[in-house]
Amino acid sequence: MRKIAIILIFSLFPILASAQETEVKVKDPMMPKGMIGIKYSYGISNVSMSQDIETKPAMMPLNLSITYTSYMNLWDIMPYFGLQFEARYSHEGFNSRYLGNERYTVVDASIVSQFHLDFAERFRVLVNIGPYAGYRLTVNRDWNDMDNRFDYGLYGGAGFAIVFKPFEIHLEGNYKFSLSSYYHPNKLSYDYWLFARPNCISISAGIFFHIF
Repeated sequence: MRKIAIILIFSLFPILASAQETEVKVKDPMMPKGMIGIKYSYGISNVSMSQDIETKPAMMPLNLSITYTSYMNLWDIMPYFGLQFEARYSHEGFNSRYLGNERYTVVDASIVSQFHLDFAERFRVLVNIGPYAGYRLTVNRDWNDMDNRFDYGLYGGAGFAIVFKPFEIHLEGNYKFSLSSYYHPNKLSYDYWLFARPNCISISAGIFFHIF
């Protein structure tokens, strides 16, 4: 009887292993993958002032970015996690009755955690959050020592994707908030410091290609 039991156990082992592998695949439906894509964004740019200075948003219709996204099973317990690396070329600015209408271009890059929830085999919901850093290139006036050309802050938003393997179409809304003042605090006065932190709402559409 002992020999028969041992033979049965060894004969059932491949079946059990196969079943276990199938179970793992069911529990972890999102295998690691990489995507590269381009996005076009329409921006609504403004600035948050520490002093009571009236500002109005500026519409920026032409912003482009290149994005790489990698989905992975984080620590084998979070199959809906991904990392997104994005490099952007953007136009930003604001309108002000007292400071004039500022317009400038900026290049920046972000590294965000992108959480995704897939459903109906063709759709996924996206949530992004992470830091960014950048550099302000040009402005519609001369730069001076009281302007701050380096930029950094927080970037995040949400959207959804439509999947047509090997392509995807992403529609997103994101918010960018700078932690770096556009001006040096004492640009206008040494007695009353002014902090001007740019922010931008962007509505984007992108097309992505599955590279693996």
